[in-house]
Amino acid sequence: MGAQDVRDELVRQVVLAGGRLTRAGVEAAMAVARRGGTSGGERRALARPGYALRGHPDLRGVALSIDADAAELVRARARGWGLTADLDLGPPPAAAPASPGPAGPPAGGHPLGDPKSWSLRLPGCTLRFATEALGQSWPALVLEGPPPEAPDLGGAPGDRPPPDLEALADRLRAAPSPADALRAEAEALRPWLDADDRAAAGANARFAAARARRRRLLDAALAALTARPDLGLRAGALVVHLHDDLLHGRPFHMQVGAHTNYWPYWDNYLGVVEALGRQLPPGGDAARAVEARARDIRRRKTVFAAHVRRVDEQDAERALGAAVVWQAPHSLGPGHRASVVMGGDPYRPRHEALSVPDPAGGPALPAFRADAGLVYDQGAGPLAGQPVPEADAARAESRPVPPAELHLRALLPGEAARPHFAFDWSANGGIDVPAIDIGWWGHCHNEAPANAMGVNPRAAVRFYRADPGVPAADRLQRFTADDCWDLVGAFTSDHEGERVRDPATGAVSQPGYVLLGGGGHRPAAVDRTTFVGDRNNGGHSLRIDPDQGRRVRIEAEVVELWHRSDPTQRYPEPMARFRRDIEDADGGFAPNPDWLRSGADEGDLIEVDALGRRLTVKTTFLSFNAQGRRAQLERRVELDPTVDAFVHLADEIEQVDPAGGGRLVAFHLNPATRVLRQEVVQVAADAGFGRRPLEQRDQPVRTLICAQETPYDSVAQIDDFVVRDIGLPFTFDTSSGLAVWNYPVNYVQRDVLRRVERDEGGERVSYTTVQLRYDTMGGPSGDPRYILKRDARGRLLRALALDPMPDFAFRQDRWVCALVTPDLLRRPAVNLRALSAGYGTAPDGQRLEPALWRLQAGVLYASLRAPDGVPEVGLFEDADGELFWFDELGAFEAAMVAAGAPG
Repeated sequence: MGAQDVRDELVRQVVLAGGRLTRAGVEAAMAVARRGGTSGGERRALARPGYALRGHPDLRGVALSIDADAAELVRARARGWGLTADLDLGPPPAAAPASPGPAGPPAGGHPLGDPKSWSLRLPGCTLRFATEALGQSWPALVLEGPPPEAPDLGGAPGDRPPPDLEALADRLRAAPSPADALRAEAEALRPWLDADDRAAAGANARFAAARARRRRLLDAALAALTARPDLGLRAGALVVHLHDDLLHGRPFHMQVGAHTNYWPYWDNYLGVVEALGRQLPPGGDAARAVEARARDIRRRKTVFAAHVRRVDEQDAERALGAAVVWQAPHSLGPGHRASVVMGGDPYRPRHEALSVPDPAGGPALPAFRADAGLVYDQGAGPLAGQPVPEADAARAESRPVPPAELHLRALLPGEAARPHFAFDWSANGGIDVPAIDIGWWGHCHNEAPANAMGVNPRAAVRFYRADPGVPAADRLQRFTADDCWDLVGAFTSDHEGERVRDPATGAVSQPGYVLLGGGGHRPAAVDRTTFVGDRNNGGHSLRIDPDQGRRVRIEAEVVELWHRSDPTQRYPEPMARFRRDIEDADGGFAPNPDWLRSGADEGDLIEVDALGRRLTVKTTFLSFNAQGRRAQLERRVELDPTVDAFVHLADEIEQVDPAGGGRLVAFHLNPATRVLRQEVVQVAADAGFGRRPLEQRDQPVRTLICAQETPYDSVAQIDDFVVRDIGLPFTFDTSSGLAVWNYPVNYVQRDVLRRVERDEGGERVSYTTVQLRYDTMGGPSGDPRYILKRDARGRLLRALALDPMPDFAFRQDRWVCALVTPDLLRRPAVNLRALSAGYGTAPDGQRLEPALWRLQAGVLYASLRAPDGVPEVGLFEDADGELFWFDELGAFEAAMVAAGAPG
């Protein structure tokens, strides 16, 4: 829908009502606008029915009037949009122009039409810019990946003729040596199999053709060889090995994007969202919604200094370089600096907003608590930053601030961060004692798949909005190509991180979308993702079982490990022993004698017996520091069974005293005598927070178990994922530890290093050693080796990593970023984070507000549709909200001047 559709509906309603504009008529026009998400032009048409009606040729000679309730509805909506209502239905003044703004479409501009008509085909996906739900279109970003298998490719100009696979099958059935015949047939078909004739279509399309052709050959070969009585089921192994050989030595250089900013917390997409907000009428619904999005980014996704890599929630303002403020939903302005309620739990603080009497007798003034007492806040005008007199401070009034209304903003000139200001920045319900390491935090989980799908804005965009409600100085904004890439980050993160409890099952999840209607927040699936691998969550522990009493579990990471029977022989890589199997010298593998057990999955904690063997562990635990405060400590501890001495492993806090310190248990282990000592000590303020022993218990140790998550896992899943769609870009988490570093893979090569066959237990098995080489865009390369064990049919039995593997791999097959969208079952779903944080609704909370997505979609589409070699394009929105795209900036500037911009 557009502004003209709204005006036409207003005229129709007035004709039907005999010259009266009724409330029902206004509501009918509003319903027309909502079908397309209510653009700026449609809002202006609704706020100015007088402009639409007076002088209209269909209403000549008709006495026009507007009902009082209809007029009030128009005024209310106009106020909410930051517009001035036009309710004058009489004839226009003689000198008034027939319509504001330019008389027609701007010269040289290409009308973009409705976002639902926008579509782009990229090397790795198709982009659309709208969803359809609730009977209307919603601006959005929708990425649809290509199918994993291309259709049967043949018949296009320049294609190699397909082989006669039936004749090939006949030859294989009759060949005296089927293995040799199969290799010879494949080698003869190499040019066709490699799809060199499809090179002009691009690397990704060529690789898709090659995948389809290999599959046709392999299927035909398997059918022919299985029919041979001398082979039977063993034909499967021949075909599987042929597939390995067809990939050997073949590099796959794939087409991906080019932007490498993964939007870390100190360099995110906040700036482009704020720039879009400046192009909206101040104080209107759309501006408030976009500001709510910017506020949400500041609160959850931003640190305010580039050097910040750790956030101490016990000292949050100084750690973040920001002020913690109270900002009510859809409010404007810098907010009211919050204060910590005194006397509460320092690890679960409550916050308040303080106000004090105005010395001049006016309304109460905002204030906040600092080290030296109360200080006037920014809303206090010329008193801001000055101390509040003691008499007025004693009369301060407090308003409790819920956690959802605590936000962050940059410190204003003259403001300082308050030391030791406790704030639950991670929103997990309490103050984290150790500082939060955010050095690897960001949005590589969005950047990497977007690059893998080929999203690559290369043109800058000048965006001009001819909305008279926007200040003239803000109507034009320029977005660089990197800014347009940041819009991808803003889109793909707009539905993250909202915890909900399923009303039926009680299960807690973090869905991006929930179903509309039916009550409660029922999670909705709108995306499709192919994901393989066992995520390494950094799990590692030392488990001690004494003869009596409770089990002791300490967070401990093995950093050195010696041979079980020879304490002089140290393993060069201790994690290599945390595998179920160990390679042998003959190209195969056998069970690991050190391995005890693991969980049901390969990625679960793998347990190794540590009793009586030498090892070094790094333990991590909570204790009291020299000031009596809880703190996270680390120790590097060597357990040597030849040394008869107790070593301190860790502490466990049993009680916390209000004045600091408390009671704890210190755990000591003697690895020679296999005795655990548990020492109860008091840490008290009156003793300078030193340790005063209270009691001691020694117990023999029955078992000592090291449990570790292994980086040598997910071999079979990752190999199958790569092979099945090789040449189709995807994402690797290249870090095998707790941190996640997602990167798009732009090169992969899978080579067979060795193949051996054995008889084991009367069965023929094969061991194939594979090397997987890969490069990533903007990240590291890798070349892990692994062994695949297969049976006589070619079925995979087990796999063993010889090197650490990528942690996991995934590919986005469908990715939706919208306010409203159908889920995978075509049911309407809404963006939960947008509802909760307020950037998807009007201030009344009753009406959905898609302005953010409409603005983002327009700028991103304008950049992505630019032809190669065009560095900058223009995007023009006229007074009625219609968008025009310019590839010639002179015409764009002329359109701005015609719309009233300075020449």
